[in-house]
Amino acid sequence: MVLPATVHGFLPPGRVEGRSSVRWFRNRSGAGRIDVAALERAARFEARVDGTVREVHSSRRAPGVERLCVPGEMEAESEARCRREGVPLNRQSLADIEDAAARRRRGNETPGSRFRGNDDGACARGMASAPEGRMTTSASLRHAALAAVALAGAVALAGCEPKPTGPFRQVDGVWHYRDTPIPQVDARTFTPLDDQYAKDAARAWHARGTRDAKEYYLIRRDAVAALEGADAASFVVLGHGYARDARHAWFDGARFAVRDAASLRVIDSVYALDRERVYFHQAEIAGSDPATFVRLDDRHCKDAASVYHGRVEPSPGAPVIRVGAIAGADAGSFEVLEDRYARDAKRAYHDGRPLGSAEGFAVLGFGYAASRTAVFHGGVPVAGADPATFRIRADAIADGVDAEDAKARYRSGARVPGRP
Repeated sequence: MVLPATVHGFLPPGRVEGRSSVRWFRNRSGAGRIDVAALERAARFEARVDGTVREVHSSRRAPGVERLCVPGEMEAESEARCRREGVPLNRQSLADIEDAAARRRRGNETPGSRFRGNDDGACARGMASAPEGRMTTSASLRHAALAAVALAGAVALAGCEPKPTGPFRQVDGVWHYRDTPIPQVDARTFTPLDDQYAKDAARAWHARGTRDAKEYYLIRRDAVAALEGADAASFVVLGHGYARDARHAWFDGARFAVRDAASLRVIDSVYALDRERVYFHQAEIAGSDPATFVRLDDRHCKDAASVYHGRVEPSPGAPVIRVGAIAGADAGSFEVLEDRYARDAKRAYHDGRPLGSAEGFAVLGFGYAASRTAVFHGGVPVAGADPATFRIRADAIADGVDAEDAKARYRSGARVPGRP
């Protein structure tokens, strides 16, 4: 994912880890690029983006507004139209381009000269080239000028026209997923099941889009494929990207192992269960009891006997899913707090790790928590901090110091110079 962002100095160089890169500018703003696949499965990220797009499209519209568009959508439609029909330019812009080319030939081009535009429309449909494939200076400059104004022209003249609802549609007897034809399906029995899955009499199908970081992950390139081994007769969609037939289960078109596919049901995009086990991001939770399962948050769940914690770890390949029981946690009294902290009747925890006694334990904010004997930031003890006098600074944003006690000041769990 490309993530241009202005961070005004809050994120120091080198803070972004993993397969990421950040370029810093003089005003302490940065443009960052983060590899989504190192954080979660690309298909799940794409599904969440699609969900956001659908939410925007289905939101309430103001009177007179025919359609809502996400950032980049109008530009993408205009780019496709300009590639197909040409880049719209007004007459004055074309005259300015020719004038600039003439001045270039005379050798007296003025750097930084401005184009003067008006509202009279004209459209450039082609480029002239010199004999023997050599482009004239005027044509070369015209190419450069058209490239420079293409985006501006696309944004200014873009339309936002109504489209059919649902990504699967039939055009002249051929089924399509968005604009991608699916000629190999049985058109007579083909049935869309949701925005990802469909089936015909013989096979089940999954559609997905790939996205390019250069396009801010907003432009889809779609493909549809048959699900290998799927039984069309028993194939059903469960929601949140899940589907099953009598023998197998799928998430975002990828098959994963379950104990009993026929009884599989979905809690949300994180949890699913069948009659024998609970699954966390499609990974089986060993020893889990689906009959007494309780979802606590995206990382914690429990049953009558145990509390479980799971996490998704970035890795050079696919993300690694780790999930298991928290040793010694009391399921009856266990509760999830803020900032990944939790506690039961005896102990406090952070991200599934025990921190010690739960006596007096409370979450303070800014990643801090404290018990009667220790202060923590992000689950790590803050060396030398005094729990009795430790407090969060109300003006933390002003100078970056977010906490203090009677003896010292702290920023993100580290002591900083100066007195409270």
